[in-house]
Amino acid sequence: RNYNPDSSMLRMIVVSNLRRIKNIEFVLGLVKIVRLDRQVQLDIYYANYEKEYLRELKLQTKELGIEDSVHFIHNETEPQELFYKYDIALHPSKRESGPLTILEYIAQGIPFVAFNTGQSVELIQKKFPEFTIDSFNEDEWLINMNAIINTGRLNYQKSLKQFFDQCYSLDNYYTECRRIYTESLA
Repeated sequence: RNYNPDSSMLRMIVVSNLRRIKNIEFVLGLVKIVRLDRQVQLDIYYANYEKEYLRELKLQTKELGIEDSVHFIHNETEPQELFYKYDIALHPSKRESGPLTILEYIAQGIPFVAFNTGQSVELIQKKFPEFTIDSFNEDEWLINMNAIINTGRLNYQKSLKQFFDQCYSLDNYYTECRRIYTESLA
């Protein structure tokens, strides 16, 4: 399906397991700030979770007064099929090795802001430096988010998909494997 922007609402997504290292509470704080200026919707898709952490996140949404803006969506098996609904994705995890969620965002052409951790983030930050950030300073995240939102998802979609095909397509993977194999025989 095609992405359709909605100027009256900022639609954000997080796809993550709900564990403390994923730092989802940071995004809830961002929602509180963004809501001061505009309507916002945050959908958090998750499968695996720590019960106590989920309870704390839901309590935090109530304490911040954002429970009507935040939706916890459990066990959606194909969230990438719903990415067309969103303006921007967030990935606040404090530690990752090679987050597959980032690859899904790239493949589906959805711009994002992610904490600078993991191999996928290293690759993307050279081409899209506004997508990565080295701190958990809310102002810095909001600056990057606003830059992306002002540019618009539609302006990123094609280049993100091309980037994915260039870096992660089966043909490129095969070519790279063949190059390594050929070099090792030489």
